[in-house]
Amino acid sequence: MCIPLIEDLDGDGIADFVICEFSKWTGNLSWWKNDGKGNFTRNILRNMPGATKVYIQDMNKDGRPDIIALFGQGDEGIFMYYNEGNGKFKEERLLQFPPSYGSSYFNLFDYNGDEFPDLIYTNGDNADYPP
Repeated sequence: MCIPLIEDLDGDGIADFVICEFSKWTGNLSWWKNDGKGNFTRNILRNMPGATKVYIQDMNKDGRPDIIALFGQGDEGIFMYYNEGNGKFKEERLLQFPPSYGSSYFNLFDYNGDEFPDLIYTNGDNADYPP
């Protein structure tokens, strides 16, 4: 299960949330805009069940927090959501896996020392994916 993450995603100085809804049929990946008055507006990034892990990090060094997510069910893969500002995100599929892999986890770290995060991925069910 994914832990909700807190970050100002739209640059208004107020902390927003990113929530994974794994589910079997109705889950999705969404961010929730906080208006600062206790009200939240849901913004769906990917209307597909299976989100299991998410990070918020400035992946392209443009000063805005991006979202990177693992979907471990159905359309399995790792997806990047580049923050374009003002609450808008652009999706890019980084990796795609067959639905039988049982994608379980990924982590970000600077493996090669280029000051950009790299990722490591693991699966848990039916196949091996070479590094």
